[in-house]
Amino acid sequence: MFKPTALIDPYGQRTTFTYDPVNTTQLTQITEPGGRYIQLSYTTIGGLLRIDHITASDGLTVQYSYQTLALPFDTTALTGVTYLGDNTMKATYTYQPANVSPDNNFPLLATCDDPMYAGPKKKIQYSFATANADSTIPVAAGQLDSEKSGTTGVMVSQLVVHRLRSG
Repeated sequence: MFKPTALIDPYGQRTTFTYDPVNTTQLTQITEPGGRYIQLSYTTIGGLLRIDHITASDGLTVQYSYQTLALPFDTTALTGVTYLGDNTMKATYTYQPANVSPDNNFPLLATCDDPMYAGPKKKIQYSFATANADSTIPVAAGQLDSEKSGTTGVMVSQLVVHRLRSG
């Protein structure tokens, strides 16, 4: 298994990656060339290791919240991010069933409300494709159709799939 220990930019500046001494694949700290760092702390949910919170060298934290969803089977998904330890600075996420069955039953993002974003993408609704304009092109699992402002309902982006022309 490949486990990076450093990233060196073209100017020789080194960002280092530190791992847990017992669980050697668990990243615990990222340190940038100036000495600032973030520390990653984990929790086990449903038998899987997930990031619980991240603490920066200046003491600021980001806390992650998860919830078990039944879409169509039980799976644990990220449902919230609390920035800077401030409950008024919380992003929330909701989910919807997969757009393609039975190949992919994992839930897809339905909405995101994130106070760290400005403009129309602060609060967003996602729609996923169930058919393409060209019916000979199959829909991919998780294929995004459009994004709409969660505040106004106005479309802010759309993906249209066309067949490539040969020659």
